[in-house]
Amino acid sequence: MLSFLFAPILASAVLGATLDTRQSIWQPAVGAKVQIVLSNVVTSGTPSDANIFVIDLFDTPVSTISNLKSGGKKVICYFSAGTSENWRPDYKSFTATDQGDALKDWEGENYVNLKSANVVKIMKARIQKAKNAGCNGVDLDNVDAYTTDDGGGFGLTQADSVTFMRTMAKSASSLGLSIGLKNAPDILPQVSDVIQWAINEACKAYDECALYDTFLKTKPVFHIEYATHSDMTTIASVRSAYCQEDTASKRFSTIIKTRALDGWVMYCDGSAVVTPANSG
Repeated sequence: MLSFLFAPILASAVLGATLDTRQSIWQPAVGAKVQIVLSNVVTSGTPSDANIFVIDLFDTPVSTISNLKSGGKKVICYFSAGTSENWRPDYKSFTATDQGDALKDWEGENYVNLKSANVVKIMKARIQKAKNAGCNGVDLDNVDAYTTDDGGGFGLTQADSVTFMRTMAKSASSLGLSIGLKNAPDILPQVSDVIQWAINEACKAYDECALYDTFLKTKPVFHIEYATHSDMTTIASVRSAYCQEDTASKRFSTIIKTRALDGWVMYCDGSAVVTPANSG
């Protein structure tokens, strides 16, 4: 008899815990200001009005993440979910059969099989590492092997990337972490319900920004355009070349960076700053 009395209470408690986890997932606002530094370890939360910092999961000390959060920042931790990188500490966890085509111009990096149970296990462990480090969200790179000639060496398709991203989103949400889609706008409609934001590189350069218009109605897109110093003759030329002020996509959180992804950043209002950082 007592088991019948306690069962509803237990079920209610479990349901409540599930709902609490979902409700605690951070949802950034459309148009939020962001800074992305991946090649160095930031030592300051500059610019002060950038409330979101994207940093490298493996290279950034936990103390840096803690300091950023103490300064009112939200921290997104980056890692490559679609490739192996032979300099990462968990590289030996990949098997030979997990690894496919080499990435052109990226020595030591190969696409991985998103359908591999071992790859999924490794990436879930990285999400757990992000949780343990205090990250608010995770940025998963290189999930678009379907855009290569042979799907990264495995014949990976858009459907495979959708399945993988939905699996990763479930893992992140179970830990109270937000997650975004990096590039891969072709699959955005199939995963938009399980992600909290997107990151795009160079959609203005590739004329793909309109693919984000529907998503931007409710969720932010952190938009990176890569520039050279020769591009930046005047503020007007920068805004014309890289910003989305004449389209619905003007709600992008646009930043202009060099491909070094160091502390330098320019915004569409013409302001430019250098976030203090070191080599770690």
